[in-house]
Amino acid sequence: MNFIGNKEFSDARLRSEIVTRQSRPWRFFSSNDNYDSSRMEYDREKLREFYLDKGYYDFRVSSAVAEMAPGKNDFFITYTVDEGVPYTFGEIKVETSLAKLDATALQRLVPMTAAEPFRGKLIEETIDSLTYAAGVAGYAFVDIRPIVKADPETRRVDITFAVDEGPRVYIERVNIVGNTQTLDRVIRRELRIADGDAFNRVLIDRSRNRARALGFFKNVTVEETPGSAPDKTEVTYTVEEQSTGELSFSAGFSSTESFLFDVALSQANLLGTGRSAGVDLSLSQRQQIASFRFTEPRFMDRTLSAGLLGWLSSYDYTDVSSYESTSYGAGINLAFPVADRTQLGLRYRLQYDSVNITDQNIVIDTEGNLVSTTLRDADGTVRAPVPGDITDPDQLVVDVCDTRYRFRSSSCTSETEGISSILGYSLTWDGTNDPIEPTRGLSLQLSQDVAGFGGDVQTLRTEGSANAYYGLTPALRASLRLSAGHIQPWGDDMTVRINNRFFRGGSTFRGFDVAGIGPRQVVRYYDPDTGEEVAMDRGSALGGNFYYQGTFELTVPNFLPEEYGI
Repeated sequence: MNFIGNKEFSDARLRSEIVTRQSRPWRFFSSNDNYDSSRMEYDREKLREFYLDKGYYDFRVSSAVAEMAPGKNDFFITYTVDEGVPYTFGEIKVETSLAKLDATALQRLVPMTAAEPFRGKLIEETIDSLTYAAGVAGYAFVDIRPIVKADPETRRVDITFAVDEGPRVYIERVNIVGNTQTLDRVIRRELRIADGDAFNRVLIDRSRNRARALGFFKNVTVEETPGSAPDKTEVTYTVEEQSTGELSFSAGFSSTESFLFDVALSQANLLGTGRSAGVDLSLSQRQQIASFRFTEPRFMDRTLSAGLLGWLSSYDYTDVSSYESTSYGAGINLAFPVADRTQLGLRYRLQYDSVNITDQNIVIDTEGNLVSTTLRDADGTVRAPVPGDITDPDQLVVDVCDTRYRFRSSSCTSETEGISSILGYSLTWDGTNDPIEPTRGLSLQLSQDVAGFGGDVQTLRTEGSANAYYGLTPALRASLRLSAGHIQPWGDDMTVRINNRFFRGGSTFRGFDVAGIGPRQVVRYYDPDTGEEVAMDRGSALGGNFYYQGTFELTVPNFLPEEYGI
């Protein structure tokens, strides 16, 4: 594919903006490198949209020619373009005669200002913003006409947005196309419009986002076509199914988990019903986890999701926090919307936990001060002390959790086993512009879990987070996450076991080792003769009852071909 007349943008940049692709060996899964005359017309429109958004108001495609190669197996496509010159915005006004709308207030919703570079997409964004504002004010039928006047001499574009009450239009039929696997009712129950409703742009777009949020489709588009009468229209949602089942085997190496091995079998859209199920097995140096989950998104045909889960896990943190634990249990969860963007989830878990503190012998004096953690044999071998090694009557060998050790770690009280009965909830508000790849907006989450409705553990665990997203370019996305958590005991046992505390680092806070942030045991060494402190060492992580953290991320493309689906 070649381009003639382009001076501001290279051929490679223009090729990336259209749908047709040049034939390459790695595009064997794609059909976009096949010649299609109707696709060429669509590509011409894509080029116009691209240049219009870059400020070239007068841009046009002079011609698009497809020539067959001498071997008659390929086509050469040549686009001749006239770029024109870049324009800027001139005077921007909003006019309305509707009683409930204030033109001055609507003017504040306009994202463009005079003298800034012209961008065609800003006109569409302004129409959407004004339509939404009119809908909030009670005008379900509104007609917004941008009156555009371009001055070639000053290279300025003046725009007046005329906001008037449009003709009353109703939805004659809602069509769903392309769902070859997903049942029709699974998609329709996510829509906020139905046959016979008043036409509402906000609800139509919100329905599209809700369908995308299912995670079953690569893309969801919406189109309005005239109905059987002037006051009726048909709304068609076209979905592109994607694979929702997965059988994966993975192996690798991580600086935090050493060797990793995972096997997972999952189906997010079981038989097209929207139900999900999965079985996972994960093995690494630190943890071994087996789990099962099943979710019914519309329990008893209500807007209520219900799920079951079960797990068996074993964690080994002897190198960072001197303990290992085993846990198994089962739980149920429910979730339902309390508002259009707000969801409440309820859950209950019953689990068994066993915590073992690592055995370690040390040498202390009669006052409980640490003398040594190791002994050196005559051949130079360094080893842990055992009873019988010490002949000095003023010293003795004990376990690190022995009560006679003066600086015994607080984690020693966590060596126990028992049952936890936990009831909790999660409240989530999503104010982003897209549920899958947000580029604008904010999301908030608050969760609490109360352990003590039976069982041996009594704690209140609270966590909250806030996420903000901002699209820098179509390919770059910045995000900011703030989170905090607190756990406190209640009832008879006023201690928090080490396996219930917060540990930050590794995958939970990049740049730090596992459990690298937070309080730690301090090991102090004393001279047995003078009783003076002679050294201090960094001990095991103890975990914390409270944390807060902030992270900033920049999401960049992986530059792999889209056909790979990675």
